[in-house]
Amino acid sequence: MKTAEEFLLYLSYFLSSLLSVIILTVNITVSAAIAASFSNKEMDKVQKIVQNSSRLIVAITLPVIIILVLFPEFIFAIVTGK
Repeated sequence: MKTAEEFLLYLSYFLSSLLSVIILTVNITVSAAIAASFSNKEMDKVQKIVQNSSRLIVAITLPVIIILVLFPEFIFAIVTGK
């Protein structure tokens, strides 16, 4: 059985990996649109795409971070069953 510290390290690693995948997915999705707009010299469109993708990343990751910061014991209890 793992100790509480080992479990928290694993949970932190798992959640950071999950958030990293979300950020990479958004970046990969919008990179083609940014490249196309940039090559067409549509800087206003590039700015709007970057701004919207940044907002999307914050909207997805911020709630997870807030929940983890405010309720770490609750999350730990759910996952471990204690």
